[in-house]
Amino acid sequence: MNHLLYEITEHKEENISVYGLRISDAQRIIREYNSVSALPSKAKLLKNRLEHNDISVLHLNDIVEDYFYEQYCEHLRANGLD
Repeated sequence: MNHLLYEITEHKEENISVYGLRISDAQRIIREYNSVSALPSKAKLLKNRLEHNDISVLHLNDIVEDYFYEQYCEHLRANGLD
């Protein structure tokens, strides 16, 4: 088990809340993704995926990139652009 901590973050971009994800271990921040979504539920979905699958630090970027691609495809389908 890798004992990583996953924290949803929030910051403002042009008066809109944007949610991100900070990944750390007991000593330092490993990765920080500042702009996951404007919806906290989407940031939580990514957080849950990483937590429940016990992802290695080596594969964090791959999983996050896959997540963003899935969200992009979902957006295209929802708008009839696929």
